[in-house]
Amino acid sequence: MENIEIFENLPKQKNNFWDKIKNKAHIKEKDFNDYYKRASIGVAIFITKVHKFDNTAKLIKLKQKIKNFTPPQSYRYLKPKEIEILESIVKEKILVT
Repeated sequence: MENIEIFENLPKQKNNFWDKIKNKAHIKEKDFNDYYKRASIGVAIFITKVHKFDNTAKLIKLKQKIKNFTPPQSYRYLKPKEIEILESIVKEKILVT
């Protein structure tokens, strides 16, 4: 992870927040403004070390294999068993060193 930036008092800082993420977040400005319309704080997590997988895991498959699975709104750590299941679905090692 490169760094984390917290934008407090978001109504006044929204333009600064947008300037920081607009070329990295892959979100349209209108969607950004709609999402943060009533927010008082915004958090930007900048990630530098990204691993793109060759295969994808379909949501329906994850829901079948992992009880009560719901996609996170931002990110979360996978439990060891979830990593194992995901690796079996995509037929690729998830933990890359």
